[in-house]
Order: sequence, then C-alpha cells, then structure tokens
Amino acid sequence: MPAPLPIDELLPEILRQLTTSRCLVVEAAPGAGKTTRLPRALYEAAPGDERQIIVTEPRRLAARLAARFVAQEIGCPLGDKVGYSVRFEEKTSARTRVRYVTEGVLLRQLLTQPELPAARAVILDEFHERHLASDHLLVLLAQLSQRRPDFRLIVMSATLNAAPIAEYLGGCPRVRSEGRAYPLEIRHTHTPDERPLDKRVSSAVKDILREQAEGHVLVFLPGVGDIERARALLTNAPQLVDVDVFPLHGEMPLAAQAKAVEAGPSGRRKVVLATNVAESSITVDGVRAVVDAGLARVAGYSPWTGRSTLETKETSQSSATQRAGRAGRTGPGLVLRLYSEGNFKSRPLQDTPELQRLDLTELVLSLHKLGYPDPSRLAWLDPPPSAAVESAQRLLNDLGATRDGQLTPIGHRMLSLPLPPRLARVVVEGETLGIAEEACLAAALLSERDIRPSLGQRPMDLETGQSDLQERIDRFRDAEYDEFAPHVIRTMGLDAGRLGQVRQAHSQLQRQVRNTGTAPTDRDQVELRLRRAVLSGFCDRVARRAQSGGRRLTLANGTKAQLSEHSVARHVEFMLALDVEERSALGRRGDTVVSMVSAVDPDWLMSDYGDRVEAQEELSFNSDKQRVEELSRLCYGSVVLEESRQAARPG
Repeated sequence: MPAPLPIDELLPEILRQLTTSRCLVVEAAPGAGKTTRLPRALYEAAPGDERQIIVTEPRRLAARLAARFVAQEIGCPLGDKVGYSVRFEEKTSARTRVRYVTEGVLLRQLLTQPELPAARAVILDEFHERHLASDHLLVLLAQLSQRRPDFRLIVMSATLNAAPIAEYLGGCPRVRSEGRAYPLEIRHTHTPDERPLDKRVSSAVKDILREQAEGHVLVFLPGVGDIERARALLTNAPQLVDVDVFPLHGEMPLAAQAKAVEAGPSGRRKVVLATNVAESSITVDGVRAVVDAGLARVAGYSPWTGRSTLETKETSQSSATQRAGRAGRTGPGLVLRLYSEGNFKSRPLQDTPELQRLDLTELVLSLHKLGYPDPSRLAWLDPPPSAAVESAQRLLNDLGATRDGQLTPIGHRMLSLPLPPRLARVVVEGETLGIAEEACLAAALLSERDIRPSLGQRPMDLETGQSDLQERIDRFRDAEYDEFAPHVIRTMGLDAGRLGQVRQAHSQLQRQVRNTGTAPTDRDQVELRLRRAVLSGFCDRVARRAQSGGRRLTLANGTKAQLSEHSVARHVEFMLALDVEERSALGRRGDTVVSMVSAVDPDWLMSDYGDRVEAQEELSFNSDKQRVEELSRLCYGSVVLEESRQAARPG
C-alpha cells in the first residue's frame, strides 16, 4: 500500500462533488498528493470508462515524473494505463486512461478537437503559477464545461486563496486540504554576503548538515549554470563524502530526474539542487531543510526588442513561502534564506500573471483558429493588455498568417505545426522553397536551448560565415555523421542533453512536413534558400552594422544593440537578429546583445517586403564643398538599405 498523503481523506468528498458539479476547485499545499492521487482516484472510480483523464502540468519535467510515479503506484508500465505527452515526446497508447500533458500540448489538441470527445475530465494542476497557457486553457475549458454535461473541469492550486477562480467558474464548489505541515524555523541573512552564489550555497548546505542529524536538503537556485557551479563545490567537499548531490532541472533525462526525486539508498542523505520546478510541481521525499537563494529565471517580454526574455529576478513572497513549506512535510524543518527579512517583506505578494507580461502572438493565432479574432470577446479571469494584443495582431499580419482579420492558408498551415509562430512560418516557407527538412532542423535548433553552450573559444578561433544558425546546423550534421558519439559531442563542445532535445524535435517535425517546391540541387542553394526562409519568420528583425567591422547594430525597430563577439557573421553587414538577449539582473536593464544572426540580402527586403521600404530625402550643407546637398535614403524601418548624396537641384 502506498503511504497515506493529506489529500487522501478528501478524495471521497471530491468524487461526490463531481457527481453534481461540472467544475471544482481543489486547494492543497505542495506535497499534499493532489497531482498523483486525485487523477488516480478519478480513474479507479470508473475503470471501465474508456475516456481519458487529462492532467496539465506547467513543465515537461513535472508531467514525466508524475506519470512515472502514478504508473508505478497502479502497477502498470509507463505508457499503458498512465502516460504523458509533452512537446516533441509522447509515452502513451490506446490503453492510456490517465494522461499527463504540458499545457501547450492540450492547447494544440483543442485546436483540432475543441470538444475533447476522448476526455471525460481535465485537471489544471498548479494553476496558481498563472502561466499564459493555463489562463488560456481556463477560458476554453470553462466554455467546454457549459457545452458538455458529461465533462468535468478541476482546477488545482497550491495557494489557499482560490476564491476568485471558483467565482469565475460560476461559484463552483471548493475543496481544501490544509496539508500536513510541521513547525518551520526560518532564518534570514543578517549581514550582506558578497561571495558568489555557489559559495554561499555551499556554506549554507554544510551548516545544515552539521546542525541537522537527518533528512535531505533542497536548494533552490535560479538556473542550470548556478546548479552546476554549486554542484561542483559540494561534490568535491570532504565534509560531504557520505552525502549524494543531485541536480534537478528540465534539461535532464527522465531517469536522472527520477533519481533526484525518489528515495535513495537507506541511510544516505542527499542534497538536491533544483530550479523552481521543485517549488510546487515536484515533491522531493524526505526533505527537512531548504536553502532558498530567493531568485528564479522568469520569462518576460521586451518592448524594446520585441523578443521574449529570460531574466533572473527575485521571487515573490508567495513563492518564498511555498519553497519554505517543502521543509515541513515529514517533520520539523529548517529554512535558510540567503537574503534579509527586510528584503523578503519588500517583495511583491504574488507573481504577475504571464498573460499580463508575455508576448501574445501564439495565443492570438490560436484564438483565430477557434473563431475569436478579437480576444476581448472572451471572458478572461484577468484580461490581456490591449497593447500586447495589438502588437501580436501586427506581427501575425507581417508573417502572412492573417489578412483583414482572417486566417490565411499560411496561418492555417502554421497552426498545424508544434512551433511558435515565427518558427512555424520559417518551416512553411521552407516547404515552399523545397528545403522542408533543413527548415525543420533550423526550427528545432531555434526552439531549444543552444547546443553550443560553451563559448570558451577566443573570437579569432571561431569560423567565419554568413549565419550563426547555419554554423549550428553544420555542427549538428557533423555530430550526426559520427552517430552522435559521446566523445565526438564532447570534443565539439556541444551539450549532449540539448542535442538530444533538438534531435527529438527535428525527428517529429520531419514527419509533419513535405516539400511543395522544387528542391535545390547543390548545398549553396540550400543554405541560400534557408536564409530566405528565415527572413519570412523574422522580417521585423532586420539589423545593420553601424560601421564596417564594428559590433554595434541598429535594428529595424530603432533598437541599438551589440553583436556577440562569438558570432561567426563577422563580415556580414545586413542581418536578421534571431536571438536577442537583454542582459539585465534583478530588474536593472543592461545591454541588448544579439547572440545569433543570419545574413539577409537587401534586395530580398525590397522585393518581398517593398511595402515596408520607405524613400526619405533631406537637405544638408556640405561644409567641405560649400554646397547644399540632397541626401536620399531607402529605409527598412530604422535600417538604411541604400544611401546617396548629390548636389541639391536648383529651385
């Protein structure tokens, strides 16, 4: 028998409420067991029902691990009665009755199956995180619950204030589990510590292991790099010879993730270094202490570059409270916060919903498909900003996905691909140009984290080329030629985990595309056409060097940026900014750095996007020649394509 969890005693009441209510809100603290026990209870209440119970998770890691755990508890192979579907990966079968999915996967399913005929219930897990996709799903599924009397919608939150959600769902019932929390001792840093984060974490972990005689330690860090640096220090510490140190983040293989979460050898303590995935989505058994750096990598949207951003920011009070609660599930716990109590009190109470701060292009495109070209017609829990909606509509028009408020054939084709709008547009153009397979690889590389994370080479040691994207493609092909042998991957300076994710994405995309145009006959033509395809998805990201040989750039939208010193496009004048990073920390805006570019021919801009090219003329006085001159320019936004100067015509 599995160990009892706090949610267990509420399961009969939850099942009773669902017999008469189409919607239900379940409030339970992290570790209560709601993610695994509730879906299982729904399945076991009607094992003969062939329809699925779909559970959405905000992260791939959580979906994989939850499915693995429930399959083990039920006693079936993963992918049989219990399975998961995440982006570019699926472990299900015709027998699957409980399916864990990422929120984006369910959104794509709703585009083709708006009535979800094969589902009898959807559980929105961890709704308190207020991801863009979860708010989108809430709107669509609330409507579905009104159309289908046999369908049940359950919204689960780790916070204890879900009244607005229940009210939004027509005043539906709420069921609350207070959880099983033990006393917590929370300590804050009293004096500033200027040491690097990994050293502060190492000291905190050693202090806890000396002070506490039992239990595991969970450490919250903002990113993978921070985890690896702290791991190196702790693994080599002589005081920790009897302690296992595990990383836990989304880039790891499922087996490694499970090893970090599940119980290890009896008697051995472990330290788990995790991103915020362990804040609510994942429970690490046996944790009695938490070290909280108070930071997280947070998705955002830059109004200067028009690009998605990922910044390190201070977490909210709510997030800090949830992290601390992880230490009090199996006994009295200790929490060390690596920041002051005053800093904690100055933080916002809750995180801002993603709907209020992210790019909405993908959301607006999908709503077009569902018959809502104007998102304001929908009843949102919190409405999206009108300026963000208008920006998304302009971009969709630029991409050729919409015209006059209607989806075009290009837009319909883009929606059939499991990619963000820009990358979907690149693949669609690749099909037209006869290079679908190469466009799929380009999209896969751009959709995942950079396969070349180590930039240890000096700039003069790097290749010179027309495109950083093409350089990544060439590296991928070289690794592919050697059958992705581990020693080859290491020698090439590539990240094996990220390379595996790109391979998986590339493989799935290849199965969904076809060439509609004539394939080129030589390699140079393939590369040229790929750059043309990339332009179709990034037509608003044209940039030009401020001066020959310099790294300062001007983007079409007026942004001033700097080209990364590691770019291979050292002699390219006109380019597309494919990856733009605003280097900032803790709310301080820094430089805008373009880290990946692809060369673009100005003639392509004038022939394909002539409506965006503007002729400008102005008069100026040339003091050297002592005459008035006429300056003529052809401009693509703020980028000057051509410029000429001549003596002003009389009159």
